[in-house]
Amino acid sequence: MLGTHCTYIYYDTWQDLLSAAKNKEVDILFLAQKTENRLHYFNFTDTVLIQKNKILSSVKKYRQTNIEELYGKKVAVVHGSAIEEYIQLNYPQIIIIESQSETDSLKKLLKEEVNYTIVEPVRASYYMKQNNIDNLYITGEFPYDYKLRIATRSDIPILNIILNKALDQISPSEKKALALKWGYEKEIFFDKQLLFNIGIVFILAFIFIFYLTLLNRKLHATQKSLSKINETLEQRVQEEVEKNRQKDLAMLNQSRFAQMGQAINMIVHQWRQPLNNIALITQTLTLYSKRDKLTHENIEKFQENILLQTKQMSQTIDDFRDFFKDQKEKKEFFLNETLNSLVKIVEPILEKSQISLQVKEVETLAVNGFSNELAQALLNIIYNAKDALLSNRNSQRMIKISLTKEANQAIISIEDNAGGIPQNIITEIFKPYFSTKGNSGTGIGLYMAKIIIQEHMNGSIEVINTDDGALFQIKLPLI
Repeated sequence: MLGTHCTYIYYDTWQDLLSAAKNKEVDILFLAQKTENRLHYFNFTDTVLIQKNKILSSVKKYRQTNIEELYGKKVAVVHGSAIEEYIQLNYPQIIIIESQSETDSLKKLLKEEVNYTIVEPVRASYYMKQNNIDNLYITGEFPYDYKLRIATRSDIPILNIILNKALDQISPSEKKALALKWGYEKEIFFDKQLLFNIGIVFILAFIFIFYLTLLNRKLHATQKSLSKINETLEQRVQEEVEKNRQKDLAMLNQSRFAQMGQAINMIVHQWRQPLNNIALITQTLTLYSKRDKLTHENIEKFQENILLQTKQMSQTIDDFRDFFKDQKEKKEFFLNETLNSLVKIVEPILEKSQISLQVKEVETLAVNGFSNELAQALLNIIYNAKDALLSNRNSQRMIKISLTKEANQAIISIEDNAGGIPQNIITEIFKPYFSTKGNSGTGIGLYMAKIIIQEHMNGSIEVINTDDGALFQIKLPLI
């Protein structure tokens, strides 16, 4: 797909591979799980493949093994793997026995050196067949899925950009077909026919790689003549990357201009009442002066009232200045405070549009990231909900915002009763320049919200339709 040659390097253990990656001996890992530790030396693409993990035992059971039954038991996992980090963080009650590979884990289980191991079924089936391992059984589900991505060296960011662009060229139907071809959409375990098919595929793959090796040797003689073409290709890639970077900057600036317009509208709305009050005070002062009723006591009273109105206007400016202030570094902040500041800003506009706002919070929840960027992402979602409600004939317009906690994640939900998003476009709304508002919409609000939440906050965002309208759900990792 990329049209470039890659050299494949084999390592005996996963830990050896990670060590080589840290030492910059390899540039790309084709299937790796994104973890906090690996972000120090890897960039990751979007998810390529999702693998479900199972609890495996040497004893056949007639009921499902739950996670609590692993407490105090010896469980074999591959040293340096993402699942080892996950167990250490979330289930310290489990006794981890480190192995050098998945095959090593299966052998330890067969020899009863451990009570359980945690495996991904398709690969485990292959390793069992390859090593003549039998009498092992799935006894339960493990609540951790591998969301595998392509990892690249963090000091070569262009690799990540190129691979992401390449992955975008693969349609969802092609990805589905690949998953079905390799068995990742099935729940059948240790299927003999599947094992046979996998064996055939691996043999064909080996023959194909061997053929490519021979072909590469033959092409070595023409390498000099291709060097100039490669230089030209590298230049074109750099130009394309620069174009994409400029496009992203333009979109970011466009989003900021749109939010500045929203801010000006909100400031105008909140200033209108104090200005009206000041105008009334001025008229009253003039009337008192004409009737010779203007006393020192009256002047002090009017002065105090005018100062109160100007203080309210000044506070409005402070609120909006803090809200749109740029942050250069990630910081720990409380989601409750961010939501309260956001509600303080949007509530007057929603009241003017006769939209009821309901906010529900749990205990104080802390996350790490950019509080102002998150608030602006939420503001984009709320404004979309407002526009949808204004175009809807529902007389009881409502937006609900809730902050809840689930395991080690904070969940922010924003729900409206505007009738929902048509099913034929619900998967398109996070794409850049996609808008249902015609010329009045920029089509970048939800796209920027997705970028902020996923890339800047290390979270996730999704939207579904409810019985009454649309529900946006944002998940962020807690500190």
